[in-house]
Amino acid sequence: MAGQYVLAQDYIRALRVRRLIIEAINAAMADVDVLAMPTLPVPAVRIADVAGPETTIIMVRNTQPFNQSGHPAITLPVGTTAEGTPIGFQLVADAFADYELLSIAELVEGIVGFDPTPPVLRDALV
Repeated sequence: MAGQYVLAQDYIRALRVRRLIIEAINAAMADVDVLAMPTLPVPAVRIADVAGPETTIIMVRNTQPFNQSGHPAITLPVGTTAEGTPIGFQLVADAFADYELLSIAELVEGIVGFDPTPPVLRDALV
């Protein structure tokens, strides 16, 4: 229903911008197997602390380009902040390289060795 209010010229402009994003990511991927970067540009915040659209825009800044381009991406937990909020980084692969991305992520996960089980649950399992 909402789509009926999108003007054709706006839709075409969005498709052109999407194409530029895809081309930029493809250029960045030209000589590498994966891109590695922080999942979030800031420490994770509690859902209750998300103040509005400005916070949401900041929180998706590192993941949104790949949502738009269709490049496969995965986030791996690598630790926590001093406050106990999770820290993760994402790996991004070339289009249609999902299997390769998962293989690399599994390898990296083994190297990092971070146990993402919450401490409360970890204590209960002992």
